[in-house]
Amino acid sequence: MRLTEPELESPGLHVNECLALLDRISRSPQLRRASRLRELLIYIGRHSTEKGRTDLHEQEIGCAVFGRPPHYDTSQDNIVRVNATELRKRLENYFAADGAHEEWVLEIPRGGYNLLLSRRVASTPKRLRAPSLKVTLPHQSPIHRLRTQSGRRTSRYPVIANPFLCWQAFSP
Repeated sequence: MRLTEPELESPGLHVNECLALLDRISRSPQLRRASRLRELLIYIGRHSTEKGRTDLHEQEIGCAVFGRPPHYDTSQDNIVRVNATELRKRLENYFAADGAHEEWVLEIPRGGYNLLLSRRVASTPKRLRAPSLKVTLPHQSPIHRLRTQSGRRTSRYPVIANPFLCWQAFSP
């Protein structure tokens, strides 16, 4: 769902909850050292929640967040696109790691700069693997030695051949 005022007031996520989510994301390890990405996220989030507009453009972001002049050429200066791509990756990482407990998932879909919030789908429990069991018989120990027919003791561990000699034996 897009963050517009009427939708936020419907059952689901409210503006204050959205701003709290934005705050948690901006303080996360994924954005802690990325001040520009943090500023971009906060600008997009506040724009979407406070103004209720969904038509946020690259040039507007470039001027407001990255200090570009009002009529800069977005085809020559791709700072907004590059940072938005990086922000999308970090948002994905946040919701996979630190934000795995979040009820709502925030995205910035490719091709635009509008927030998209969706309720997290309850995941099905992962299939549990049976633990592997290592069985040691009472008469054996990890360093158990075997006896050959001649009575000589040998190690139960295989002999590792020299790879160079093996390579020469099998090479044409």
